[in-house]
Amino acid sequence: MKAFVTCVAALAFALSSAGTASAEVFNSASGLTIPADGNATPYPSTTSVSGTTGLITDINVGFSNLTHGDLEDIGAVLVSPTGQAFLVFDGIGGGNVTNINVAFDDQAAGLAPQVAPLPPGTYKPTQRFYDDIFPTPGPGMNYEQPGPFGGGTATLNGTFGGYPANGIWSLYVRDFNDFASGSIGLWSLSITTATPLAEISPTTHVFPVVDPAGPASSSRTFTVTNTGATPIQTDEATFAGDDPGDFSLTDDTCGSTLAPTATCTVDVAFDPDTAGSKSAQLRVQVDSVGTLSAEMSGTGGPIAELDDSTFAFGERETVAGPSATHSFVLSGLSSDRDVQIASVALTGADAGDFAVTSNPCNGVTVGLGETCEVQVAFDPASGGAKTATLRFATDAPTPNLDAQLTGTGLAPPPVDPGPGPGPGPGVVPPAATGQRAAALKKCKKKKKKSRKARKKCKRKAAKLPV
Repeated sequence: MKAFVTCVAALAFALSSAGTASAEVFNSASGLTIPADGNATPYPSTTSVSGTTGLITDINVGFSNLTHGDLEDIGAVLVSPTGQAFLVFDGIGGGNVTNINVAFDDQAAGLAPQVAPLPPGTYKPTQRFYDDIFPTPGPGMNYEQPGPFGGGTATLNGTFGGYPANGIWSLYVRDFNDFASGSIGLWSLSITTATPLAEISPTTHVFPVVDPAGPASSSRTFTVTNTGATPIQTDEATFAGDDPGDFSLTDDTCGSTLAPTATCTVDVAFDPDTAGSKSAQLRVQVDSVGTLSAEMSGTGGPIAELDDSTFAFGERETVAGPSATHSFVLSGLSSDRDVQIASVALTGADAGDFAVTSNPCNGVTVGLGETCEVQVAFDPASGGAKTATLRFATDAPTPNLDAQLTGTGLAPPPVDPGPGPGPGPGVVPPAATGQRAAALKKCKKKKKKSRKARKKCKRKAAKLPV
C-alpha cells in the first residue's frame, strides 16, 4: 500500500483529500488492459478490504497511470461486497491521455470536464453518457448514477456509506467504442469507517398517576439520536417487560435511516388497565448498534386521596356541645391532571349529629402536592350510635372521595332530688307516748333472767311506738 501511494503522488493527495486521518487505502492486485469496444481484463478487477471496523463514512476511488486513446469511450462501475453498485465515471475527458492520475471524491470541487486531454486531479463522480450497459457478470444498468447526464444525483458516500467495508470490491471497466484502447496501472479505494453510535433520551421516565377508570396520561417523547459519523437504520419502537400492555405508542417516527446527528422520536402514553405499580421497557432496534432501551414506570390509581377514610369521634354527651374538630385533608396525586372539588357535604342517616366547622374547598382545584382541608365536629342531639359520610365530590374519574364518621351520643345522668321537705307550717308532729321507753326499762329489771330472755325483751320493745 505504502509503495503505491508513494509512487503516485497525485493520487495520494487525492485519496487523502477528505482530511480524515483514519482513512485506509486499499490497492487493486493488478492493473487493467482496456480493449477497443469491450470489457477490460480482468473483468472485474478486484480489491480486498479487511481489518476495518464499523461502517463506511467516506469512500474515494483513485486511478493511477490511466492511459487511453479516447478517454470518453470508457466507463467504470464499482460494486461493494454487499452488492451496492455505483457508476464512478463515464464519458469524461476526450482524446488521448497518457499515464495520468485521477481520483473521484464527493467533496471534490467539481465534475470531470469533457475536454481533451483530461487534466490529472480530483473530481466529483461524473457521468457524461448514460444508459451504458456493463454486461454479466457486471451489473448491467443496475447501478447508481451520479449525473449530470441522465439526471442522476447519486454519490459515493450515499451509495456505500453506512455499510461495512470488509470484503471483495469489484471494478467493472468497459470501452463502448471501437476507436482506441488503453490501460490502468492500478486502482485504489480510500475508505474511512466509524463505529455506529446512537442513544435514546431519556433512559428512564416515571409517568404521573393515572386512574384506570379515566383517560391515558399525556404523551412523553423519547428521542433517538445518531451520535456517530455513519448513517444508521432504526426499526419501529416496541414494548417489553412486565406490563407492556399498560403503555401505548401515540406516535413513532423511527423505522427510518438517520444521518449523523439526525433524530427520530417515539411518543408514549401511560394507560393502565388496573390499579397498582406498572413497568415496561421502550425498545428501538438500531442496525449495527443494537437495542436502545428506556425504562418506564407508572402507578394506576386515583389521582386524589383523603388522609383519613374513617374517623371515630367516640362518646359525647348530648348536652356537652360540639366535640373537638378533626381535619380531613384531600391531596392531589397527579402531575398530569388537576382535580377540582365541586362540593364537600355530610350525608347519611345521622348527618345532623355532625357539623362541618370549616370548609374552604368548594370550587378549589388541587394539583400534585397541593391540599385542601375540611374540619368536622361531633354534636349528637340524642343518645345512641351515630354514623355519617363526609363526601368530597370532584371531577376526577373516580369522582367521590368519602370519609366514614362514627360517634356515640350519651343521654345526661338523672338529677338527684336531695332531702325531702320538712313538715309544713302549722303541722305538729305527734307526741311521744313513752311506750318504748317503759318497755325497755322493764327489760333492764330482769337481771335474773337469762341473756337470751333479755335480748328477746329488747326486740319486742323496739317495735313499740316511741
